[in-house]
This record gives sequence, structure tokens and C-alpha cells, in this order.
Amino acid sequence: PNYSNYDWVVEHTDELNDMIEGWTMDRTKYEVFHILGKAGVPCGPTLNAEDIYTDPQLLARDMIVTLEHSERGAFMVPGCPVKMSDSPVELEIGPHLGGHTEEVLKELLEMSDGDLADLRDQKLIP
Repeated sequence: PNYSNYDWVVEHTDELNDMIEGWTMDRTKYEVFHILGKAGVPCGPTLNAEDIYTDPQLLARDMIVTLEHSERGAFMVPGCPVKMSDSPVELEIGPHLGGHTEEVLKELLEMSDGDLADLRDQKLIP
């Protein structure tokens, strides 16, 4: 077989796919990744959500971090992909829904406490 010849590969695509499928079905994605990597083939495993949130390398590099939410509890989120020793990034929880409503209405729209009370009475804001 002439695997370096594009026309030959196209002509034998189904046969090659069957060979590759048979070879990969007998191995885990991580075994395939390590075997191909040792052979100089640039590759990586396709990770599902469970793989991502339990991957030792991603966890060790803080690519997945756990945040604590006052209502939801602890949950995992993607970390910052850029790591610089002199510029650490600390992730934090965003505001609750409506968490800045009063501040925005007062400061940007210059509403009074009475205006806000009226909006609350009409159930237009929390």
C-alpha cells in the first residue's frame, strides 16, 4: 500500500477506515493517543464532559476549577487558559440575577428609593 499517495488513499478510504476502526476499537482513546504520540503523530483524545471534569492534567493545571455559589453550592467551571506566573487569575462567581438592579437604576437612571419601591410593588423588579 502507498499511504503517502493521495489518490491511492482516496481510492482505498473505506478499506483504510475499516482498518483504523478495527485497531482503535481494541484500545482506549488514551492508549491510541499515547501510541500515536510516541510515533510522532500529532493527536489528542476527544473528551466528553465527564472526561474533561475528571482529567488529571486539566485539574492539575487549574483548567477546571471549583467555585462555591451561595445558592447552588459547589460546581466546576473552565479555568483561565492563560497562565502567567506574575499575573494569576482568580475566578469568582457572577452576581445573582438582579444583583445589580438597584445600583443600575439608581446610578444610571437616577431613580429614587420611592421609584424602586413602586417598581417592586408592580413586581417589575425583584
